[in-house]
Amino acid sequence: MKAVLSYEFSDFRYQTETNAVFYQPLIPRHKIGFQYHGNFRNTVNFSFYAQHYSFLFVNDKNDEKTSPQTNLQLMLNTGSKVSERYVAGLHLQNLFDLNTISNIRANAAGGRYYEAASPFGVNLFVQVRIFK
Repeated sequence: MKAVLSYEFSDFRYQTETNAVFYQPLIPRHKIGFQYHGNFRNTVNFSFYAQHYSFLFVNDKNDEKTSPQTNLQLMLNTGSKVSERYVAGLHLQNLFDLNTISNIRANAAGGRYYEAASPFGVNLFVQVRIFK
């Protein structure tokens, strides 16, 4: 079992030639992350990822901003007791459909600063170790 908790605080500002002070776009002031990894008797491995960040400005004038965002992911896969050569798994992305924004500044010149994020997604996978 392994758990990791992280926090980032950013206060990046810049001053223009007219002495106006702005925050650096695309950098959230607060960002919290959590990861949890473990296994159940080497038969099932699991990982959980959670990330939350505060709003961020999307343009230089700081008059457009995103809402705060949360993203959750879960991954389950077979462990070494099941097979040393094959791994089968399940990856769930954007659990509960909380993350609504993706591709920040996709078309900033046109005033469209972000695009919708991918909705809740499910991926099934199989990995095969060819060489030892």
